[in-house]
Formats: sequence, structure tokens, C-alpha cells
Amino acid sequence: EFPPCRNRGADRKDLKDPAGIFELVELVGNGTYGQVYKGRHVKTGQLAAIKVMDVTGEEDEERDVGEPR
Repeated sequence: EFPPCRNRGADRKDLKDPAGIFELVELVGNGTYGQVYKGRHVKTGQLAAIKVMDVTGEEDEERDVGEPR
């Protein structure tokens, strides 16, 4: 079981840049929206799945999940 997401509903500007927090270990897969990597938290060593999304001009606008396009 995963702990609850503390950033749910947070403004995008308030979220921390994950660079330096996680290191990418290996590519797990590719999908429509980007790549999924096996990652490791630098301080704790805990493993995580990290999705790196491809952003294009159309998707560049900030919107809430579930909000129609």
C-alpha cells in the first residue's frame, strides 16, 4: 500500500522539481504520453516508478485531471 499523495490539489508552482531527488535506474516502458522509469530516491534508496511525460504545445496548458479539454 502506498502513502497518500500529499500534493493532490496543490498548485503546480508549489511542487518541487524532482531532479536530484530521484535517480533514473532503467527504462521500464514507453507509452503514448512518455516513458516510465524505475527510479531510486537518492537519500532513502526506496524504489519508485517515475513517469516522464512528453509535453507538446497542445498539452502545455495547465489543467486539472478530469477537466475536459
